Amino acid sequence: MSTSRYFLLMFSLFSVGSMSAAIGHRAALHPPDTLFISAVEGDSLLVLEGHLNDPCHLGYELFDQLGRRLLYGIDSTASSGAFRRSYDLRSIPKGDFVFFARCAEFRRAFRFHKKTHRSKAREKPAPWGRK
Repeated sequence: MSTSRYFLLMFSLFSVGSMSAAIGHRAALHPPDTLFISAVEGDSLLVLEGHLNDPCHLGYELFDQLGRRLLYGIDSTASSGAFRRSYDLRSIPKGDFVFFARCAEFRRAFRFHKKTHRSKAREKPAPWGRK
């Protein structure tokens, strides 16, 4: 093996190793991006928490089992660092749903089950003797 080939091989090995060390050092300074559902409180409020390193607008969508989009939007405030958002689910019927959250290139999908639904029939029952 010639000296120049040996030099190029050693240079490439050490440069890749030092780059991975620098990336690992940067990762230690900034925790990774995370998104998670912390609670579905009383089947009426969905709480999304997480940590984002770069500021971006958080987009969200909620789909039912048939693929119909029930909720969607983009938060007006840019998120950076730890955050907590809540979404109102009172107008959504009971059933299984998929909640998508995205911020720039970071995306997560969550599946959850809503057990109850506040219908107007229970809030205003029919008078006695009528159905």
